[in-house]
Amino acid sequence: QDKNGTIIVSYEEPLELSREISSEKPVSTSCGACNNDSLELLISSLPLVDIRKTNLSLDLLNKGFESMKLSQNGFKNTGGMHCTGLLKITGEFLIAREDIGRHNAVDKLIGASINDHNLNDCILLLSGRCGWDIIAKAARANIPCIASLGAASTLAAETARKLGIKLYTFVKPDRSVIIG
Repeated sequence: QDKNGTIIVSYEEPLELSREISSEKPVSTSCGACNNDSLELLISSLPLVDIRKTNLSLDLLNKGFESMKLSQNGFKNTGGMHCTGLLKITGEFLIAREDIGRHNAVDKLIGASINDHNLNDCILLLSGRCGWDIIAKAARANIPCIASLGAASTLAAETARKLGIKLYTFVKPDRSVIIG
């Protein structure tokens, strides 16, 4: 540590990086759906969600999205960030998280709230579209409902139906598409 409190790290020997590939299969950063034709195989390790028999009003969802919009400081400053929000089915807005990636914003939100809230009483709000892997993340966190301002992929809709998640897409003040 220097006199300003900065921690300085140095190595006595050069660090050697191995260029050896230890797998016969290519490594991919994708979610795994592209090369997989079977929905059953994709969701085989995912839990069914504790289904809440709650019909949500568009008014509740739109108020949730308005609350989320007030929390979007990153988007206000850059115009290029996705946001996720967590809304209780009672209408209480809990938390929002932003990131340049939709999936990262979901990860941040779930990570920040999983220990403090019963997520089975919540709705996951998405500022953009919903892919199957976001449905999978919600299932792992036992979130029974997702509402997105954008579209859902066909695979997301099929996954939501299979796992017991209710999905609201294209949410507008006067309409939405409800899946599940």
